[in-house]
Amino acid sequence: MRRGCILGLAAGTVLLAGCTERAITGTEPDSLPGQGANTVEVLLPASSITTWRDTTFTGFAQADEATFTLVARQDTFRSRPLGRLAALPDSVQMNGQTWAVDSFTEAELMVVPDTLDVFIPAGGTDIDVRALGRSYDPATATWEQAADGQPWDSAGGDLGPIVASGHVDPFPRDSAASDTVSLAFGADVDSVLKAWRASDGDPGFALAFASSGSRMRISRMSLHTRVHLVRPDSTLDADEIFAVTGGTFIFAPSPPPPGTSLRVGGIPASRAYVEFTPPDSADGRRLRGAQISRAELVFRPLAPPAENQDMEIATSALLTGLGADFLEFGPKTPVAGLPGTSPGSNTSGFTIFPDSLQAGRPLILDVTGAIRRWAATPADSTADPIRLGVRLQPDGQAQGYWDFGSAEADSLLRPVLRMLVTPQVPFEAP
Repeated sequence: MRRGCILGLAAGTVLLAGCTERAITGTEPDSLPGQGANTVEVLLPASSITTWRDTTFTGFAQADEATFTLVARQDTFRSRPLGRLAALPDSVQMNGQTWAVDSFTEAELMVVPDTLDVFIPAGGTDIDVRALGRSYDPATATWEQAADGQPWDSAGGDLGPIVASGHVDPFPRDSAASDTVSLAFGADVDSVLKAWRASDGDPGFALAFASSGSRMRISRMSLHTRVHLVRPDSTLDADEIFAVTGGTFIFAPSPPPPGTSLRVGGIPASRAYVEFTPPDSADGRRLRGAQISRAELVFRPLAPPAENQDMEIATSALLTGLGADFLEFGPKTPVAGLPGTSPGSNTSGFTIFPDSLQAGRPLILDVTGAIRRWAATPADSTADPIRLGVRLQPDGQAQGYWDFGSAEADSLLRPVLRMLVTPQVPFEAP
């Protein structure tokens, strides 16, 4: 599933890719636009653009909003999914009749992993479902606290008795695989589930590996039960399936704050924002009014984040326009149309390839449309700044993130605006 470099066509006129840095001056001289004008490549580091501003905002998605949950027990990282079995019924409808649930005779928690993001050591490992001793709030629970301002008795959750367990064998790293892990409840299944039914699922449960060295990203969980049903004149055994609610996961350690870098991805989700207005001229060449054959923003990756915080698989992302000054509106800055694209084309998708970033290759974003629109503004007018955001799509789809150099990074790591420019041909009156 990992690839070194792929270019993807996006909506409208924008093309984005995470690929190897290369020159963009591959046009043949006799096919260049205009007559008598040289087409040149112009490189403008962020530090040379006096209007350049950039920042990172975080918190666009928390763990309870993620498209997955994560269970891990490794030397430097731990994670535990939390969930509830709420609304367990005291009666069900069968064959048009109402049957009372007399007892839960069997139960299994069915866990569906993402086989692209899983590591189980040779020989496999055990995984436990443990009743929690304290209720939690999915939106604010962390490794240290069950809810905002309510710390766990011990870090990682108040883990009570084991109510279900199972063995997990190594998975093939194959996107076509669809293996399900079954965690069977013990002999006291009826009392456990009836207690949760009486409390509407509280205080919930946690998943935890019994030994170290394992990690598993979970796509979904559900409870499969065998119930004994009764009516005044008959009994019946039936199979029922119930959804896990209130799902989230807690993990340690937390990722460090983004600092002065430009961060994309992670939990909590981070977005990189930039704003700039190109200079009217550079290196003695008039840029405003010139023909722009291509323009790119080049983001240079920093060192990989700590283990278990870096992106591990190719991840979809978006380049968006911003509808206001992000330093004024902050994380709530509205998304707007991508500058220079056709009406209704607000975003353009691309893929972040961690292997490519790990090798030091830059992330290249095509901003040709935005720069063409800027270049076409009348010379005697004030051009609007170009405001852009970079984020994962959807936010919270990955545990990991990646940092890129900001305007404050070392000179070789700062963002660069790279353009293929044909200046206007001057015409003199005879």
